[in-house]
This record gives sequence, C-alpha cells and structure tokens, in this order.
Amino acid sequence: MPSSAVPQKIDYSTLDVEQIGEMVKNARMAKGYTQKELSDLAGINLRSLQRIENANVKPRSYTLKQLEHFLTFEIAESSSVVPKRQPKSSNLKKVILSLGSAILSIIIAAAFLAQSATFPETTFEFLILIGAFVAFYMLLLLRIWR
Repeated sequence: MPSSAVPQKIDYSTLDVEQIGEMVKNARMAKGYTQKELSDLAGINLRSLQRIENANVKPRSYTLKQLEHFLTFEIAESSSVVPKRQPKSSNLKKVILSLGSAILSIIIAAAFLAQSATFPETTFEFLILIGAFVAFYMLLLLRIWR
C-alpha cells in the first residue's frame, strides 16, 4: 500500500455481500492485481476470492483481514463479521453434562438389573440392555454437543 494512500475504514456489518464483493473487486483492480495474484499474496483460496467478488458468500473476518493488507481498505473495529465464539465455559458445561449423564446411565442400568431377579436370563438380553443404553447415551451426547 503506498504511503500516500489512506485506507478507508469500513464497517462490514452494514454492507451486504454484493457491496463487499464490488468493493473487493474494485480495490483489487485499482491495485492492478489479478484474482490469482491477490489470492496468492493474501494466502486465500482463488475460488474463495472469486466467490467473494461474485457475491456468492459473505467473507469471514479472517479473509477480510488478509485482503486488507494488500488492498486500500480497513476493517472497522465495530464490524460484526467476526464470528462469535462460544465461551470456554460452555464447553466445560458440555463435558460435565456428558460425564454426568454417563454416570447416571450406569447407575440406572445397575438399579434396573438389581431390581429384577430374573432379568437378564441370557447373555443376549444383557447385551440388548447395554446396546439400548449406549444408543440412548449417544443420542443424548448428540443433543448436548449440537
């Protein structure tokens, strides 16, 4: 970027994909880069750059940051393009729920087996019980980690 050029700060949260694509394309052409040259310089996939310029996708914040190094625009700090990450505590909650539900499932299965004097009569019935609890637990994990 030439020292005389002052980059304009843009809040991408106010722009739609067409405006962003047009802005990236115009800035690239003003610098005289081909799509291939810019994708190589910025370290992004050529197809990603093409999709941005054709307004097929709204670029991620990381991609825009890579492009801003070689084009004459800057991402405004208030941009909402940055994906919101879940706090680490939510993963901790998921781990606790996963482990707690495993322990609870084992206790329930043991209580069921202790209550019945005749169940399971065969190894097959016991394996079916284990399979049912494993299936239930897997569905529960899918629900927790979704």
